[in-house]
Amino acid sequence: PIEASAARAMAALESSGAEPGDAVICDIDVGSELELAGYRPLLDTRAELYCPELNGGTDAWGTARHVLAGDEDAIEETGADFAVVPSGAYPALEKALTGLGFSRAHDDGCLAVYAGKSVP
Repeated sequence: PIEASAARAMAALESSGAEPGDAVICDIDVGSELELAGYRPLLDTRAELYCPELNGGTDAWGTARHVLAGDEDAIEETGADFAVVPSGAYPALEKALTGLGFSRAHDDGCLAVYAGKSVP
């Protein structure tokens, strides 16, 4: 079911206007799928992405905490036009995305897709 949901989420991204290379707010649950599909996953919580010694000293974990907690300024600073997150896992983030003008493009109870770009 998770693989089928991921496939539906990727289809929803594409139909919402996402293009290869676009940044997508996510977490570890879909980061790899996004990367394999040609998108740029943001906030994927794989440890190697958050090790300051490996990423030039950037406080990526601090950014992730703020975005996933619904901090609108932090969300806007990512520059992402899309988000794919587990349904209901980050209610504050989902509320903030809606407040920032993102629309829910897909939600199958497993994964939710939000689009900030105009959905065709």
